[in-house]
Amino acid sequence: MARILMVTSVFPRWEGDATPPFVRNLAVALAEKGWEITVVAPHGPGARFSETVGAVRVIRFPYMFPLGMQKLCYDGGMLVNFRTRPWTHTLLPLFVVAQIITLLWVAIRRRSDVIHSHSLLPQGFSADLVATVLRLPHITTSHGNDVFGLPSDRLMGRLKRRVLRRATAVTVNSSATEEAVLALGCNSEKIHRIPAMPTAAPPRDETVERIRCEVISEAGPALAFVGRIIEDKGVGDLIEAVKFLVNDFPDIRCLLVGDGQDRPRYEQKAIRVGVDQHLHWAGWVPPNEVSAWMAAADVIVVPSRESPGGWTEAQGLVVVEAMLTGTPVVATRVGGIPDMIEEGVTGRLADPGDARVLSETIASVLRDPKTALALARTARGRAETTFSPEAVAAATAALVAEVSAK
Repeated sequence: MARILMVTSVFPRWEGDATPPFVRNLAVALAEKGWEITVVAPHGPGARFSETVGAVRVIRFPYMFPLGMQKLCYDGGMLVNFRTRPWTHTLLPLFVVAQIITLLWVAIRRRSDVIHSHSLLPQGFSADLVATVLRLPHITTSHGNDVFGLPSDRLMGRLKRRVLRRATAVTVNSSATEEAVLALGCNSEKIHRIPAMPTAAPPRDETVERIRCEVISEAGPALAFVGRIIEDKGVGDLIEAVKFLVNDFPDIRCLLVGDGQDRPRYEQKAIRVGVDQHLHWAGWVPPNEVSAWMAAADVIVVPSRESPGGWTEAQGLVVVEAMLTGTPVVATRVGGIPDMIEEGVTGRLADPGDARVLSETIASVLRDPKTALALARTARGRAETTFSPEAVAAATAALVAEVSAK
């Protein structure tokens, strides 16, 4: 089996870190299948420079001294940090140089057979240079932020097109991301649609019961939102929807699981519209407990919306994780979400940015438990077949085998 060198800027720094673990999940799953996996990721304050996660070797490169100044990645991701800490733009050249040097050193030392970059920029750019020098095949994956969150004109656009043109294979996580890379001129024959790998830890019954007893009112239904507390995730729309739902469900509870820079603003909004007593701000919870919060709710709501800058929910990994818990899902028609939620079959869809329509859609699910259960069962079956860790690992392994054999 091939030796795979992965490069990413999204990899948990330690066990229980809030950084999304989808790349780690994929690396560990492939290693369990017998592949030799090495991951190169940026260092962050408090993280180890090298460690073994499962059977995966992880190398973290520093790109700024003192180490406490390494604020480009993590804590919401690179795009969020660009917005909230504009000075981090100055770190990008140092980051790219350090990434290229580390990739080259690790690829030679580990005798890598394939380089797999996660995101076109800057990881895909760095991997392309190293793959060219060492004459290695290069798989690049667009998770969406690179095509929806970064400009596609001028230098950024030229670099993204270069990566797509020169890559051996390109993977995308949804039809929306596929359309975006095709618009950048990517050869359709290179594209493979493989969703990101979810975290599928089964909910612990005792944790579910604790949440229901301590947080959720016995009299009313419960909604759950899981994700970053930011405008793009539609948190404001959900708060407005709860205001409408209170009329028919006076004891309704809405659990907001996650944190983000907009949380103080939305806490004030909840007070202003008079629904603060119906909300429970759970904040960040350990990744192995997220499924319990989902399972404790009657409906999981994913109210994402497109941002003015063009960002959209490329896949919506939380939708897959919700489907796997067997809880009914109400989501919005944005990005790649309709790939997973088929209206009236695996869940319900509402128009993004319309709180009243969102509330009516949620209410329709709460009023018809029998249909809601049928939707949840169908969704779980489809998720296990198409979007589960096993399905994602098998599709990725097949692609790596194909690329490394060329």
